Amino acid sequence: LDREIPSLRKLALHQQRALKLLGTSERHTMVVLNTHSEMLRKTVAAVNELSSFISVDYAHTQLLTTCLSDYSRDVSASMDALRMGRIPPYLVSLDMVRAALSRSTKGSVIALQTHLAFSLGSAIPLRVDPDARELAFIINLLVVSPGDIYRLKDVVNVGSWVDGAHVKLRTPPVVAFHDDTPDLRLVPDLCMCSLTQGLHFLCPGIPFLRDKATSLCGIGEMAKDSECPVVVTPRSHVLQTTAVIVGQRWLVNTPALEADVCYDRHDMSTRVEHG
Repeated sequence: LDREIPSLRKLALHQQRALKLLGTSERHTMVVLNTHSEMLRKTVAAVNELSSFISVDYAHTQLLTTCLSDYSRDVSASMDALRMGRIPPYLVSLDMVRAALSRSTKGSVIALQTHLAFSLGSAIPLRVDPDARELAFIINLLVVSPGDIYRLKDVVNVGSWVDGAHVKLRTPPVVAFHDDTPDLRLVPDLCMCSLTQGLHFLCPGIPFLRDKATSLCGIGEMAKDSECPVVVTPRSHVLQTTAVIVGQRWLVNTPALEADVCYDRHDMSTRVEHG
């Protein structure tokens, strides 16, 4: 027995070192941890880490899916535009249009000039090779001088009430102004212009009315020899009231100081007062 005691002590020390990761030794008494709890804790930690990786991967997948959807939509819209003879926005950028205008015109090219050339221009397909994934087309850009670009504003006129009669000055439907001279109002003759892309009017020459005596009625300061047509309607003949919303203001042609405006389609009403 005395010969076996040293070997038993060595075996006990070896086992004590082997169990060092799972327990601690206190006064030669081995206290072993609950291995099931330790494994469960590590498993939960691993699952949480895996869940965070999955969340990040899902976010990246969603972003990639959105980018691919936008790419597919842009390419499809560009092909449709090219078939219709318009400039494909995915294949031709505004920088390319601006560079082309800079080479063909004198002076600097403004942003509005570039956008007009892009929206009003056309594209003509020349060759399509699906196997080689090659597409050739030529673009035709409309060069518009910045001095010939005017903006339009609608003229809102609901008239006024004078001594129990509704008085409405005959005003033009729209006025035009230039960015360099925003206070100068001109009345365009849109009958001689053509609507392009549903947004812009292309007008030959100078499409503005020259008769300032009647064309600018109600728009700016009137000349002494101005003659503006006026429509006067007695109150008894006014069967319908016009209300127009401009920004945050209501324009109503009624002699009353206050009125209730009802919306038939939405079952609601708004009270407006003279201000």
